[in-house]
Amino acid sequence: MEDLQLSEKVTESSNEVQSAGETYLIPMTLPDTQSTPPPKYVIIFDNLDFFIRTHHQSTIHKNQSIHWIHHIAVQDRIPTYHLNNNKPIQDLLEYDLGKSLPDLVQ
Repeated sequence: MEDLQLSEKVTESSNEVQSAGETYLIPMTLPDTQSTPPPKYVIIFDNLDFFIRTHHQSTIHKNQSIHWIHHIAVQDRIPTYHLNNNKPIQDLLEYDLGKSLPDLVQ
């Protein structure tokens, strides 16, 4: 199995957490045949439809039906390929939300 490498900043942060007596990290390993997958992207579409009515219609000035669409591709910043889809890591009722939120120092 191939071990995933963490950056020095993450390693230092995890060492500080472990020295405080709390372990939040989950070991992540991939089989030798599976390399780190490429980053995922999400394509987001949003549309705006509106109708403009003219007060005095003519051949030049007609009612207008306008349809605009906005689209953007965004890279997922948090990789999830290492997470298990078969069972949850922890029971939701036992999870402390404070572990996921930044504290006042950050």
